[in-house]
Parts: sequence; structure tokens; C-alpha cells
Amino acid sequence: MLKLLKDKKYDHSHDGHGCSHDHKHDHHGHDHGHGHHHHVEIKSESDISKAFIFGGLLNFIFVIFELTVGIITGSVSLVADAVHNFSDVVTLLLSWVGFRLNQSKPSGQYTYGFKKMSLVITFFNSITLILSLFYILYEAYERFVNPQPIAENQMILVAGLGIAVNFFSAYLFRKNQSDVNVKGAYLHLMMDAFISLGVVVAGVGIKFTGWTIIDPIVACLIVVFITKGAVSLLRESFVLLVGGVPLAIDSQKVRKEILSCPEVSEIHDLHIWSISSSEVALTAHIKMKEQKHPGDLFLKNLNQMLCTKFDISHVTIQIEIGDSADASCALDNKC
Repeated sequence: MLKLLKDKKYDHSHDGHGCSHDHKHDHHGHDHGHGHHHHVEIKSESDISKAFIFGGLLNFIFVIFELTVGIITGSVSLVADAVHNFSDVVTLLLSWVGFRLNQSKPSGQYTYGFKKMSLVITFFNSITLILSLFYILYEAYERFVNPQPIAENQMILVAGLGIAVNFFSAYLFRKNQSDVNVKGAYLHLMMDAFISLGVVVAGVGIKFTGWTIIDPIVACLIVVFITKGAVSLLRESFVLLVGGVPLAIDSQKVRKEILSCPEVSEIHDLHIWSISSSEVALTAHIKMKEQKHPGDLFLKNLNQMLCTKFDISHVTIQIEIGDSADASCALDNKC
């Protein structure tokens, strides 16, 4: 029986920042307010890195064990599962790289660090997830066409061990899920544990009925169960990668919330995109009702509102007071 990469949901919580940090910079007529927020505190980046390394190593050892048992017993099902589990180890490694990139520091050349690369990794993982679904369907088809005897006792034993390995590995990530790569690793391992449970059930069914066709049937059920999440992950990761508005955020609601501020007259050139797999940015031009700057308190309150209601952590606002008809914004009515 083949295991599957798990569904990873994009999350907008933010690590390493606090919403109370708001700054104002006066460059080229722009006021910048940066508010950073997180829901779950990552207490130690070192501990999370160790969880990735230990979890990946534990799963790699299990792959070697499963592959060895599969070859000795002649179980093609276990061999195929071992090959797929190796892709799980690669996914854990990529998730760890993505987490580390999210912690990268900005430089003169890369002003956001390498955080954007975490989105590339998320997209790549979604592609491997889709490919793994086709691989499982192919293997299931081969079993339907050419049924083969299965060493069900070994199948049950190894899959049972897989449940323990995946549950324990997931336990390492249970508390630190503010980064989408950490959360993805947790969900991936939990999904694998339940899929291993399905393999055990299939093995027991084969043992008592002798119907080897149970194996490919369960494989197809797993594909059906996972497909919706896999397609959703691919769509969402693509949107983030090309700079689209994160699916969890309604840009029209953001616009209405900003316009609801009593000081605001108009808003244009509004852009919302993901800096990384855990941080969202917003830029906008805001025209004030009065011909004066609203002050830092207005910017701070605006940042807090966007952070609290939409988990938008990086906010850059250009204030326009309309004190001169000749100085109207060139982007007005164009974006």
C-alpha cells in the first residue's frame, strides 16, 4: 500500500514579530508603518531545526527498514511504500529549508532576505504531492490488472511501526506551527500516520479474506481522500508564488476597513501579497479628508487593525492630503 504526502494548509500567522512595533520613515513622501504579529510563539529556532532533523532521520531509518523487509519478503507493496516514504523524507528536508529561509535576514541586495524562496519550496512540494497521487493510482492499476500475493503479516507489522514513527515525529512539531513549513511538516506526518493505519486495516482484511484486491482499493480511496487538499495546496501555493492576494484574505474587505477610518477619504494603488510562507505585505495610497497629516497614532492604529483582522504584518502607506491640484497622485484611478 502506498502512503501519501499530506495536505498542507497555508497559514497567515507570523513568527518573530510583534504588532506593537510600528515605525514611521519619511522617504519620498511615504509614511511606512510596519506591524508584525504572531499567534503562536516559536520559543527556539534551534529546537525546531532539531525536530526537523530528528524527524527526517527517524523516517529515513524507517524507509531503510521497510525497503529491506519488502525485498526479503518479496512484497512489492512494501517496496513501493518505501520508495514513496523516501519522498516524505525529502519533503521534510524541504520544509526545514523553507523554515530556515523564513528566518533569513535582509541585506542590501535582498531586502526581504530569502523568504520568498519558502514559497517556491511550498509550490514544489505541492507538485510532488500531485505526482505522488498519480504514482499511487498507477501502482493500484497494476495490482488490479496483475494481482500478486501479499505478505500480509509483514505488511501489518511494518505499517503498524509506520504509525508509531509518524505520530512520534508529528509530536515534535505539535506546539510550534506559526510557520507554514512547520505546520506543513506536522500535518504531513499526521496524514501519513492515518494512511499507515489504512494499510494496517487493508492487511488485516487480506489476512482474513485472502482478497488481495483490498490493497489497490484502499490505495484508490486514499487518493480520493487526499485529492481535494492536494489541488487546493497547488492552487494556493501558485497564487502566493506569483504575488496574488492570499486566498484567506478578501482584498475588498481590507479596502472597506481602511475606508471606514473617519480620517480617510479615498484609497487607491492597494496591493496585497506574500513576502514568505508566513508573512503578508500591503501597500496603499490613502487620501485624507483634511489637508494635514493624520499623525503617527493614525498609522499605528491602522497597522494594528490590519494585523489583528487580516494578519497583514508588513504595511506601507503613502499619505496624500490633497493640498495641491498639481501634485495629484499619478497612480490615482489606475490601480
